[in-house]
Amino acid sequence: MARGFTLVELMAVVAIVAILALLATGDTFTYKDISNAGKLDGYTTFYPATSPLKNGKKMAWGAGTDVIANGWRELGVSPSAPVMYIYGCAAGPGSTPPASPGFTIGNYPTGATGRPWYLIKAVADLDGDGVDATYVGTSLTAEIFSDKPEE
Repeated sequence: MARGFTLVELMAVVAIVAILALLATGDTFTYKDISNAGKLDGYTTFYPATSPLKNGKKMAWGAGTDVIANGWRELGVSPSAPVMYIYGCAAGPGSTPPASPGFTIGNYPTGATGRPWYLIKAVADLDGDGVDATYVGTSLTAEIFSDKPEE
């Protein structure tokens, strides 16, 4: 039997990424760098777990009092049900290159853009085959990208 995820689950991921994009700007007209590093290399700054969830496992949102958990609370992110993806958010000023999405996106800038930026990632291994699927949203485009849309 083929395993995957439903359109509702995909729409929930897209909605969360879109909401994060809208909420990411602060009073100073900059984006909130939840990673506190301006990058998302590895999963240590992801939430609600620091490794991708597998086999459709879900995890409750809202636990924890660390800097990452508090960063998501500050943005007002509060899903009403457990999530199947882990999420990361990095941001920076226009004077620094945008964080790497982790896979090739056509025309993605490698240098400073001259305007503040953010990058949001959602990652999971829904079928437990050891291959993570990643969805990326960024302030640099209105599109949401996936490295493995078939996953």
